[in-house]
Amino acid sequence: MEPAAPRASLAPVWRRAGAWIVDGAVLGGVAGAFLWVAGSIVRHGTGSRERGLDWLAETLLAWRRLWIPGAVLGLLIAVFYLSFFTALGGQTPGKRLFGITVIERGGDCPSPVRSAVRSCLAMLSGLAGFGGFWLVLLDRRRQALHDRIAGTFVVLRG
Repeated sequence: MEPAAPRASLAPVWRRAGAWIVDGAVLGGVAGAFLWVAGSIVRHGTGSRERGLDWLAETLLAWRRLWIPGAVLGLLIAVFYLSFFTALGGQTPGKRLFGITVIERGGDCPSPVRSAVRSCLAMLSGLAGFGGFWLVLLDRRRQALHDRIAGTFVVLRG
């Protein structure tokens, strides 16, 4: 028997998508700041004289040894960001802006451990082609895979 959804109004898909866009922009800004600082500290000779896609290809090749550490750092920052804000009050800045919050089955804010599990599962789902997120469109309780496993719901802030 499946547990019943909480009595709160479930968040519409468009609000969840908007919150993800805002949070993605915040995380992108943080990642950009880290890259700018790293680029300022570690210079590899003179800058490229190329333009456009040639510049991009040359730059990516010059920094290829940092791709994996950079991706791991980005994932860790994202997991911390999502876990911290979700455990703090059930809302990331994006969720706050769109008036939605994450709750547990009982209606309380998720614990720090549950928030961390939910965040890690969300990142895994994202790495797997966002497959777990598509369940929001099909599930009557609008739960993504990470919500189902973590036992959380995204609801309208009430």
